[in-house]
Amino acid sequence: MADALAHAKALARINHTNVVRVFRLDKTVDPDSGAEVNCVVMELIDGETLSAFLASTRLSLDELRRIGIGLIDGLTEIHAAGLAHSDLHNENVMVTVTSLKILDILYCDSLAILSTVKKNDRLNRDLRSLRLMMQDLISHSELDPAEAGEFNALLKADASLQDIREAFEQTISPAAAVDEERQLEHAYKRFTDGAFVDSAEYAFALADITPPHLTFRLLSRIVSERSYDHKRCFFTRQLWQRLSKEDKQKLATQLANDLDENFPKGKWWPMLQLITYIGKPAWTLLPQVTQLRIEGAVVNDTLAGYHDIYSVSTSKGAMGTYAMSLWEYMSGGMLSKLADNLISLLRQSWYTQNYVGKHFMHILVPIAEKSNKEAQMLDALDVAFSNDARLIKTRLKELPEDWATEIMTRQENRKWPPPTGIDALDDDIPF
Repeated sequence: MADALAHAKALARINHTNVVRVFRLDKTVDPDSGAEVNCVVMELIDGETLSAFLASTRLSLDELRRIGIGLIDGLTEIHAAGLAHSDLHNENVMVTVTSLKILDILYCDSLAILSTVKKNDRLNRDLRSLRLMMQDLISHSELDPAEAGEFNALLKADASLQDIREAFEQTISPAAAVDEERQLEHAYKRFTDGAFVDSAEYAFALADITPPHLTFRLLSRIVSERSYDHKRCFFTRQLWQRLSKEDKQKLATQLANDLDENFPKGKWWPMLQLITYIGKPAWTLLPQVTQLRIEGAVVNDTLAGYHDIYSVSTSKGAMGTYAMSLWEYMSGGMLSKLADNLISLLRQSWYTQNYVGKHFMHILVPIAEKSNKEAQMLDALDVAFSNDARLIKTRLKELPEDWATEIMTRQENRKWPPPTGIDALDDDIPF
């Protein structure tokens, strides 16, 4: 009870709308023992902790201002009374419909009787706690979450209560809240952040805090700065789906112009990655001349395809691998040429065969069927299998069952004399 009385004495020294009121110390009867005990008569607060409040809502600018300024005013009054709170955090703050109350000031000693070092330690602990709480408030408001970092950047290590007040008011000012260029910069920094997470959940969360009115400008900047990569595909698709029909066409035109300028000699791959991931909705909006230029260069580059399974170096024919995504949109003549190139690679060498096995095995059959080259493709696969192309052999199960069976039958028919017993088994074959 001594601790409670000490706590009450500390609170009784303060009379401020943002600090819980202590009315008096009194006596009451313990309902369990029946003995008379000391008690503290305090203000009844009809509200919830700041932690619970922030968990259930996103603060409007008015709410952010009310709560933030209330915290600063309350702590200012506590320090003015010669006290330090010493345990300031969201659980020790109550939020009501009209007010905010700081609770549970730890009573140790009056600051007046402490050494300068100890006094400053306690005051600085309160200031550090307040800065963290203000950042938390901003992050839970309708402001861009990056504004929490901007707020902190305005403060020096030894910032005072007045410094914190001024930085907070600057951060929540109407001009800052509606500064579109500032919002766009925040959104773009999140997109290019090295800690960006490659997941659908992260994409949805990031899209949720990206203002809808910035969607086109953000995508346009991503295109102009060539900053897209596959890690950001989920988020980019979320942004694309937000665009109006007109903005989709505008973005496709920008992509086409940039590709015309940079393809195939410049930094073209971020734009082509973006188009292939969005897929047909983006591809069909490109001008036909751009489509044909891309198709021609991609199909031609497959002939440079080369993959050494024992080397860590990048395979050749990187541009050609985009045919994996684009083949479905190609005209009949270009698709036929792609099929011919893949057939040639399957007949060429162990390295070109493994290039096809690594990148195209799963779509060889539909390409052959759509270009009416099933027999030639099957013969070429048989050649690659016979040449012990490892990625052809290990991925044979990705072919339709009738194709795989035909290739295995041809292989068996070439063996003479036919193997029997355990010699007929081949552990390298995935069947």
